[in-house]
Amino acid sequence: AIDPIGIDPTLVRSFFEERGTLKIMYDSLSDQSLVLKTVDSRVNSILDLKPAVDLLSYEKRDLGSVLDQALGITIEKKAKFQRYNWTTRPLAADAVEYALGDVEHLFKLKDVLLDQLGRAGLLDEYLLKNLMIQNKAPDIDRKPRLFRSGEFRRLSPAAKRRFERLFELRDEYARQVDLPPDMLIPKQ
Repeated sequence: AIDPIGIDPTLVRSFFEERGTLKIMYDSLSDQSLVLKTVDSRVNSILDLKPAVDLLSYEKRDLGSVLDQALGITIEKKAKFQRYNWTTRPLAADAVEYALGDVEHLFKLKDVLLDQLGRAGLLDEYLLKNLMIQNKAPDIDRKPRLFRSGEFRRLSPAAKRRFERLFELRDEYARQVDLPPDMLIPKQ
């Protein structure tokens, strides 16, 4: 595990751009957007396991459920860290343990899923879907889910404009002070 905040962004960029190093990920689109936003870099050589799970028609497709279904591994404490402030240093030991728990089984999961795809005759289709994900430009300008909520849609046009401006100001200030926007003003 490395702390990308403590590393020269040039080194982080070179790792993600390196084509000779395979990056095994799960549902990589948001991670790709994050890397592009934070270090202005595209992630190359991705093996995204989510399309494999989709093709194999797993009942539940979030990583925790897939690890449980495919490997019998249960990841604990997930909810506790969904809203954790990942910018605080030093990170809490249980937060690091949680972060590692989310990814430490990806190598074994890759082997199991690729074997299942091969036996089902879906390997070629998976490889094509994986390439499509890699080649898709990350959507860094996508409106947050909050703007697609019923609460937002029910606001008057004037209230929507005020809310959008407040949201923009919060994000702008968060970038200036290098904090997650939710740490300044929660979405609620």
